[in-house]
Amino acid sequence: MNSNESTNTMIDVPSTSAALSHTCHGEDEIIANDQGNRTSPRYVTFTETERLISDPAKAHAAGSPMETVETVFSSKRLTGCTFDELELQDDLKRLSCTRINDNSEPKIKVTYKSEEKVFNPEEISAVCGSHMRHHASLLQFALTGNQGRLNYRRSCPRYRANDCRCPVLRPGQGNQQ
Repeated sequence: MNSNESTNTMIDVPSTSAALSHTCHGEDEIIANDQGNRTSPRYVTFTETERLISDPAKAHAAGSPMETVETVFSSKRLTGCTFDELELQDDLKRLSCTRINDNSEPKIKVTYKSEEKVFNPEEISAVCGSHMRHHASLLQFALTGNQGRLNYRRSCPRYRANDCRCPVLRPGQGNQQ
């Protein structure tokens, strides 16, 4: 493929999974992730030695006792909401990690490398987004020989109020650790 051909790589990151697609001359193709799946679950697992993202995180969570798993998923549902919202309380019940109320902001507490860490939902979204951007950059380079144009599309839960939806635009702008 020469450098004048029109290509586009896109990441779609809704609440529960993400997808990577490539467009060349109007032809769209959903690209399988490094595990061979067309979508990547938005899971992050923290262990004593590492941070697992996507399919490995979900597999680790499924194979471990619930009380020992430090896995975060569906964190985007917490973005921009106050801790006391009824809808948020329903979402919090599904999380296996510790949730804390920090001045009405929902935060997630995990043990990572023997230290307690507290994350806001945007930071977890940034971890997932960074993981997908890395794979998109590798794909773009493999297909075109250059970085090309990379689009990152963020979406948010439809049922959330507008003030909960706005912070979704910020993930990926901070420290990705």
